[in-house]
This record gives sequence, structure tokens and C-alpha cells, in this order.
Amino acid sequence: PSRYTLAAVLRTTRAARGLSQEHLATTVDARHLHRVEHAKSNISLEMLEDISLFLYTSDAADDSLRV
Repeated sequence: PSRYTLAAVLRTTRAARGLSQEHLATTVDARHLHRVEHAKSNISLEMLEDISLFLYTSDAADDSLRV
């Protein structure tokens, strides 16, 4: 299902940018993010947008990884 695909994309993207789940704690609860990244919990579109913006604009993000 798409939930597993999204979980893998979030986990891979976050790791590729060298960010821990705790780095995203300003955006989303780290425990909830863990559950989302392991396809154990659903995510709202608003939360997905917040995480996406954080990953895209993070100072730790490598410019070569930006889309």
C-alpha cells in the first residue's frame, strides 16, 4: 500500500539529509514521526506538508538533494 511507500520515502529523505527524528521535533512529535516512518500510523496532509517544507528548507539539507 501507499502508506509503506510514503514511510520509506520519508525515512530515506530524512536520513539522506542527515536529520534525526528529533530534528523534526519542532515540526512533528518524534514518536508520531517514528510511527509514520514505520507505516504504523497515518499522517495528515497538513503534517506531510510541514515535514516536506522542513526537509526542503533545512540548513542541514544538501542543495544537491533538493528537488
